[in-house]
Amino acid sequence: MVKRGNDPGKGKWSFPGGLVNIGEEVREAVKREVKEETGLSVKVGDLAGVIDVVIKDIENNEKFQYHYIIIDFFALQESGELSARSDADDVKWIPLRALYSLNVTKTAINLLRDLNLL
Repeated sequence: MVKRGNDPGKGKWSFPGGLVNIGEEVREAVKREVKEETGLSVKVGDLAGVIDVVIKDIENNEKFQYHYIIIDFFALQESGELSARSDADDVKWIPLRALYSLNVTKTAINLLRDLNLL
């Protein structure tokens, strides 16, 4: 997992991820983002889940500030040494039983629950 170094979610733990570049396929974006944030090369597997994150405007609750669509995949490590890079403040392998003791994003917890892993 990655401790986010930037907003949204700065200081919270979540899965590596980020924006898809124009013309980049989603699975290639997963490989790139994991490598950029963790130093690991991965083989991208099956789709784990798709989550909508809608953030309302702070000043006007009837307006929306952001709408993120998070697409998570299973992945297997192929090579590399785990280390915090780019916009990650920290990275580490975290046992599922330890997640509740950390400041983990709500979306990561919800995905793991949806997958019956928590």
